[in-house]
Amino acid sequence: MGNKAGIGLLFLVRLSVVLGAAVLVPDSARTQENPQRLDSILPLLDPAIRDTNQLAMLIMAAESWTTSTNAIPYLLRLDSLSDHLLRDPSAAVRARARHARGAYLFFIGYRAKFERNIPLALSSLEQAITYFAQDDHLNAIGECHDAMGLVLQVAGDPEEAQRHFQQELRIGRRLGRTRLVNQALVHLARIAGDRGDRIAASAYLDSCGASAPGDSALVLVERARLLEMMGSHEAEEGSLRQALEVAARSDNPWDRLPALTPLIRLLYAQQRTNEGKKLAQECIDLAERMGDRVAACTCMMLLGDGALLEQDAKTAERNWLAGLELARQNGTLGVARELGDEGSMLGAASRLKDLYVAQGRNADALRYTQLWAELTDSVYKMDGRAEVVLLRYREQRSLDSLGHVQSLLHARLEHQAELGRERLRRYVIIGAGGAALLALLALWNRARYREQVHRRIISAQERLLESERQRENEQVRTRIARDIHDDIGSGLTKIAMLSNEAKRRADQHADGLHETLERITVHSREVSASLSDIIWSVDPEHDTSAELIHQAGHVAHRLLDDDDGKRHSLTFEHRGPEHPVSPSTKHHIVKVMKEAINNALKHAGARRIDVHLDAGDGRFSLLVQDDGNGFDPLTGTRSGNGLRNMQDRARALGAALEVTSTPGQGCSIKLEGPLV
Repeated sequence: MGNKAGIGLLFLVRLSVVLGAAVLVPDSARTQENPQRLDSILPLLDPAIRDTNQLAMLIMAAESWTTSTNAIPYLLRLDSLSDHLLRDPSAAVRARARHARGAYLFFIGYRAKFERNIPLALSSLEQAITYFAQDDHLNAIGECHDAMGLVLQVAGDPEEAQRHFQQELRIGRRLGRTRLVNQALVHLARIAGDRGDRIAASAYLDSCGASAPGDSALVLVERARLLEMMGSHEAEEGSLRQALEVAARSDNPWDRLPALTPLIRLLYAQQRTNEGKKLAQECIDLAERMGDRVAACTCMMLLGDGALLEQDAKTAERNWLAGLELARQNGTLGVARELGDEGSMLGAASRLKDLYVAQGRNADALRYTQLWAELTDSVYKMDGRAEVVLLRYREQRSLDSLGHVQSLLHARLEHQAELGRERLRRYVIIGAGGAALLALLALWNRARYREQVHRRIISAQERLLESERQRENEQVRTRIARDIHDDIGSGLTKIAMLSNEAKRRADQHADGLHETLERITVHSREVSASLSDIIWSVDPEHDTSAELIHQAGHVAHRLLDDDDGKRHSLTFEHRGPEHPVSPSTKHHIVKVMKEAINNALKHAGARRIDVHLDAGDGRFSLLVQDDGNGFDPLTGTRSGNGLRNMQDRARALGAALEVTSTPGQGCSIKLEGPLV
């Protein structure tokens, strides 16, 4: 009876595992090492049993060691068992086998991504999508697109990567999966940031909705990266520390790692080495608890970096050697991971060769320079665009289990043979005694070439900037000439005509002489004011946001205080520090305000006019309202070309113009835009 009860309990446990696995899909944002889960899975694994229960548990076991060589035995069994069950007569069993086959290929592709094996990663992930698509496992397909986007970013193809992230975004929105949506938005923000489009990057991040703490922490980490690109290091640190606080509320300790590593690098850059080393040790402890050996290697390398900053070369060497050995065990030549590429053989070898060269340890320097060169060549081969292109021709080829294993074996043998040939060539060079010198010379030439390219780029940018300045100066001179012709010329013509009229009236002793002289006085004031406005618009000393507020207020008071029959409210506010403003920007803003006020005074029959202008934080907002007779913006304007002129100026400012009016109910003109 006891045996039967035990068998029944075991069956219930297995059944619960299978039901949980029925919706199990790869999760690239959470698929990190979790060896603790193996404690409940390993006792249930039995190679003699070939059913879907075993498939589900093998998926969990493989997922628990995603980036570790410990996953290989489970992956091989998952490969064999899923291939066997694909031929089962039961349609339900075949559906489970297809899902398991997709999971197996996803894990192969994800591991290849961590090892920077671009061709294998793309090939495996594309085949995984094919299997998942047969049974509409959309969430799993979304995760595959996410992983492929990351791989293509590493391969240097951001446009294709963006296409996969957008596909992931569409799937996430279709399914209503906030985490999948946020994951895609964060990756799209990174691509936009790398292009220098910080506005689009911020917009992507602002679109992220409420989600789990781990996903919110990733958003904060990406915001920190944008702040780093802008040079706002204090704000960058604040965002990273906030990400750590949010991740601390997650049920997955791994969520702290993406914020820890950039914070350590930031502290090192600010010479706060002791703080950085403490976080690096915390990072190592966390990674080891999680069983994430690649992350542990990354943090080991960062701890060594901190030791070197403190002139402790011996401790730095010890950490880097330990990291190199761990990277060898992980099989990571070069890592493609959001945490950084330090946790690889390539990263460790690069640091060690530089250290030994600086210490004059020629034999060690030569040995690790040789290793670094071999690893660099290997990574370049895996990253090569040619291999990605060739992979596209092979993407439709369907591989069965045996054929896939043979392909991997053949690729490995080919790779090893190529490494052997490279080693033989380098041994010949080493025998000639010049390898170290050639390596150092190559590095020096490469650095000099980069410096020359950088100087050429800077020179081209300076020429472009100078050309832009000249073009803007030409525009300013043209505008001054036009304003003088329109405002000053027109005013002087009126004064001349009125003066002749006054002379005629004086000669004839006619009535109205006083009125004519008063009109001459008014037009003289207008000409003087227009001349003052033009001088202000081109005076470099007034090219600030505070001066814009001051001058606009002066102009508004001048226009409205002379009209005693009107009530008005004027508010001109400047917030924050002064901001540089170009002559054309301040000119267009004041012109739009004058146009709006003059329309209200001359055409609207308004009894009250309100003007509000504020500037701060690099933006401005102008609002002019009246209670006049209004008009229909769709069929006409108050004053001929007035509205069209405002629209032209708004386009020149890159600002938004909003005109709201109804016949008989007044008018509101609002202009908002950047203050540049």
